[in-house]
Amino acid sequence: MSATHIAYGSIRMEPVFMVLGQSAAVAAGMAIDGKQPIQAIDVKQLQKRLASNPYADGSQPDILVTSDHETQTTRKGSWMVQTYGGFGPSFLMDTTNQEKSIRFKPTIPKAGTYTIYTYVPKVKNRSSEASIEVFDGKQKKQQMIRSAEVQVAGQTSGEWVSLGSYPLPAGTTAYVEISGKGNVIVDDVLLVPERKR
Repeated sequence: MSATHIAYGSIRMEPVFMVLGQSAAVAAGMAIDGKQPIQAIDVKQLQKRLASNPYADGSQPDILVTSDHETQTTRKGSWMVQTYGGFGPSFLMDTTNQEKSIRFKPTIPKAGTYTIYTYVPKVKNRSSEASIEVFDGKQKKQQMIRSAEVQVAGQTSGEWVSLGSYPLPAGTTAYVEISGKGNVIVDDVLLVPERKR
């Protein structure tokens, strides 16, 4: 990899190495198939292939909906963006005493069974529990996330918590809504499709 010593500080991390390795392999395959130098491949086409087939096996990719996604979330309350301690670059926090909620509305490309997760950052003074409503297109399921029960494994500042597996229809009917009172923290929601072995 050709980079300055400053850029290499980020490039040397294992997840970045893995992404670079897969990207380089797909690019090499495109160059071989097109009988052209690797520098001449269509970069937009490379990006499209990587996004549509991230596991390089043709299986359906996971669906991630971030808390700051404007078209796939609906917010009620006085949410503030926090930039440290979440899964991605940010998460949302509402410290008012009013009722508040965020509804995640993923776009599901193919009907099937999905395991749904939400990321729970371990932030000081957060509300002891949050209410979760999962709508699978036919019925609603209520559950609670209790902060004290979330065990962080490894060197992260939070943990993915499973909300269960659901048969979900294609489209935008299904949703996950997180609500509560007090200092409520909401981060991202992840849908992992069932993969046949």
